[in-house]
Amino acid sequence: MTELLIILLFLLSCMATWKCLATVRLADLRFEDGILVGMMFYVVCPSFFILLLGEINNYELEAEPFRPFEDLSTSFNILVGWWTVLCFHATRSARRADIVARPTDASYIDLFLFGGLYVCLTGIGFVLSGRAEGGHWQHTLGQNLGESTALILILNFANVYRTAIFGYLLFAFTRGRISRNALIVVGLLVVAFDFLLTFNRITAVYFIICVLWIYRRYFWALCLSFLALSPIVGYLSTVWSVFRAFALRDGYNLNGLISAFEISMSISGSKEQPIDRLLNSLFESSSLVVLKYIVKHIDESFPPLWGSTFVGRSFTFLVPSTWWPDKPRVFGTILGQYIQSTQGLALNSTLFGEALANFYYFWPLALFLMLLLVAEIFRSLSRAFRAAGFLGFFIAVALWRFDMAFAFISLFAISVFAILRAIIRGSFVRPTRNARSYS
Repeated sequence: MTELLIILLFLLSCMATWKCLATVRLADLRFEDGILVGMMFYVVCPSFFILLLGEINNYELEAEPFRPFEDLSTSFNILVGWWTVLCFHATRSARRADIVARPTDASYIDLFLFGGLYVCLTGIGFVLSGRAEGGHWQHTLGQNLGESTALILILNFANVYRTAIFGYLLFAFTRGRISRNALIVVGLLVVAFDFLLTFNRITAVYFIICVLWIYRRYFWALCLSFLALSPIVGYLSTVWSVFRAFALRDGYNLNGLISAFEISMSISGSKEQPIDRLLNSLFESSSLVVLKYIVKHIDESFPPLWGSTFVGRSFTFLVPSTWWPDKPRVFGTILGQYIQSTQGLALNSTLFGEALANFYYFWPLALFLMLLLVAEIFRSLSRAFRAAGFLGFFIAVALWRFDMAFAFISLFAISVFAILRAIIRGSFVRPTRNARSYS
């Protein structure tokens, strides 16, 4: 009976989610739309497979597997968070007004400026982080971050711009500045560039979302294609995890990269890949295992943070820790210390996990109000800078794998770009005509 009830609630929630998705328009993407899409990718999709399998585990974590039909409190919290997001999106959609997509909203100078900032900051961050000098990429980065406040700011800005650049590409597409083919080519270049300098796979997810969005008429066909390719994608993702651990061991050079690739293929091919690892490679499903840990241990071995990271860090991210030694820590590293007893290890638990860890029983209300605040700030910013909504869309998607402070870091970084853009547009850009738009 319990299993049937959970399945029915899941199906009902899926139907409501699909109804909310029907209100999203390509010509007017917003932060709230990204929250909805991000939840689908990081919560709904893995939950579907977990219900089919009966459980999900991460053998590298010292945390119990999540079994949705047995861990009822975790399943309940997921459903509560799910409906909190749906209510948030419905509240924001009720205020959505018709817009006119003007060609002058986007210009090639804007796109080149945004892309240039992303490339420059990522390149500077790569050099200053010392990753090219050798060693494990994460350990080297962590050591240098602890010694440079400027490097932290540069890498935070680069992280925001690499996420939001896909929003700018979609914005330029809807305003008729670039074609579908151009969007795909540039998107692939961004993914390749990010692979080579940051060794991160998340830009591939943003790119896939772009493709699904511009070919939304073939949504189900594309989803089935991705599903058919998922074993291959999951295997490659696993290979990449091993590869980046060895890629910079002897410095950044071709021989080192080839050697790392051979090692990763050897290790990944020498053992059978469990379905749990495949799901984690595709959807970061281990975040639900971490969420279960929070649900089970909150107010026992894991004390509530009472807004320390969710609110405190969000509004103090610009304050260097050298000035404020007791500055609220990154939420993911707190989880890494409690679960793995490892300093500096960051674990993800989705937005639900951070809100729950910070506000305990009151977490749905806190999540709802904070999302409303961020959405309203993005809406205000988009009045002067129309692309802000599109950038906010991808920031919202990424928010599911970071912490709430990332939203405010992003608002700051995008505001800096908006100021630079206003200065340059006021000096050099003249409006053009005859560009197409999409709704």
